Amino acid sequence: MKGIESGFTLIELVVTVAVAGILLTVGVPSIKTFITNTDGMAASKLLELDIRYAHDHAKTQAVDVCLTPTNENTFDDGWTIQEFDSTCSEPGAVGGDIIRERGSLTSGTSATSTTFKKSTPIAFSTEGRAILSGILTIRTGDCTGNRNVDLEIYISGQVVSSEVSC
Repeated sequence: MKGIESGFTLIELVVTVAVAGILLTVGVPSIKTFITNTDGMAASKLLELDIRYAHDHAKTQAVDVCLTPTNENTFDDGWTIQEFDSTCSEPGAVGGDIIRERGSLTSGTSATSTTFKKSTPIAFSTEGRAILSGILTIRTGDCTGNRNVDLEIYISGQVVSSEVSC
């Protein structure tokens, strides 16, 4: 009487490896796109959160608050939220407590504005009103769908987020 042999045949193993290879070939680009889209959405939510925080802090603490990019023309390398004794874009404005500091955005994600720069930051008065209105654009390279975001800041201090197609 012959014993029962267990295990896989060579053909079964080759077919399994081939199916796994096909699934990985299809799945890896999707995972990369998912991660890219997630990074962009995270950056836009973080910026929106900090803009709203600066607005609320200015209003509740009755101080002028500015959200200033680390570099002159972009928020890519981070930003600082700081209290000021007067509007921060005025000459001679003296900065007070730094409330929050953020580091660089994820590689491939950019946040820029034609209005808001280091010399003209996002600033809120003691009443929570924005000193300037403008749009902050958050763009993600290689994204899909409506994953880019425009954050519009109104003089009233209201922040409106709009999704934009890639």
